[in-house]
Amino acid sequence: MATKSSGNLDLEKKIKSGSEIIKIAQIRNIKTFLSQKSINSEKKIVLIIDAHLLNEAASNCLLKTLEEPSNGIFILLTSKLNLLLDTIISRCQIVRFRSLSSKQIKSILKEYLDTSELNINTKLKFEDLINSANGSPNQLLKNIEIWNNFSDEIISKLDSPLKNSLEILEISKSISENLEIFQQICLVNLIQTIWWRKTKKIGLIYKLENLKNLLRKKIQPRLAWEITFLKISVEDI
Repeated sequence: MATKSSGNLDLEKKIKSGSEIIKIAQIRNIKTFLSQKSINSEKKIVLIIDAHLLNEAASNCLLKTLEEPSNGIFILLTSKLNLLLDTIISRCQIVRFRSLSSKQIKSILKEYLDTSELNINTKLKFEDLINSANGSPNQLLKNIEIWNNFSDEIISKLDSPLKNSLEILEISKSISENLEIFQQICLVNLIQTIWWRKTKKIGLIYKLENLKNLLRKKIQPRLAWEITFLKISVEDI
């Protein structure tokens, strides 16, 4: 989704969420970036990745900037358009990109890559890896790299919903202490895929989705894992 503008393109500023909330300070930096004069061009590009992670203050600040675009071209990337302010959406031109199907991703990998060289953890099903990439071959490759850093202990214990309270506390501690927030969110995506395949329980998926939201806000990650797993063990198994 991008606003319309014309002229030559020069500098580019990227705001990457890292699966965290985008704060007002980051949006304010855009104004500083746009106020700087370019030597070779009249226009600059501002790319906001995961724009749906803008918090309320950041959204309102961005809205004011979009109303007075000056010398910038804004590109907002999001997979959750409904989470953006309607006033922001109304000031943008929407360009939709469809996610690739699992079959299409397999075809791309077969044509351009040797999957035997991807060094995929043998405890993971390749089909689960594909399904948790949300239709993005690039995300699949990134996820494989991240997931290969997970210990076999974590992978084996999370193969199905946990029932034992002590195990839940131990695995929650291990995850929160050994994985970065973005890695934890990737792990939740994988768990959702595996557990849905095995249980087909939508309530379980909703609880894991709420866990991702808590992790993005960095609200006591260890406690968030513990509470989520304990709720699932009581209500969904």
